[in-house]
Amino acid sequence: SLPKVQQPFSSKSMDDLISFLNGSHGESDDSIVCLLIHNIDGPGLRDPDTQLCLGQIAACSHIRIVASIDHVNAPLLWDKKMVHTQFNWCWYHVPTFAPYTIEATFFPLILAHGGTAQSAKTAAIVLQSLT
Repeated sequence: SLPKVQQPFSSKSMDDLISFLNGSHGESDDSIVCLLIHNIDGPGLRDPDTQLCLGQIAACSHIRIVASIDHVNAPLLWDKKMVHTQFNWCWYHVPTFAPYTIEATFFPLILAHGGTAQSAKTAAIVLQSLT
């Protein structure tokens, strides 16, 4: 029998995943998983259900989350309970003040797909993230 940390995890249930992450890992109780999330307030992650799942994962004893945010109002995604009991953020203000030149290089690629509705939606998301 494999140790728990080497056993495959096949459930698709969020509750099962949280139980697994919170469970005892035997010999590896001191092991930590660091989850790095760039732009935790981005369009693909800002819905309440996703933030709730991320908060539950962050509350697991063996999980650490390092995340960046792109918008000054990003903390409004979380209520007081999520901030203090699940995420337990340690805030660092580290603006780069760098221009958006790298992000801007992708605009022609996004807009070159024939002007379809998906291209317009993608462009709107990119532009929205820059403001």
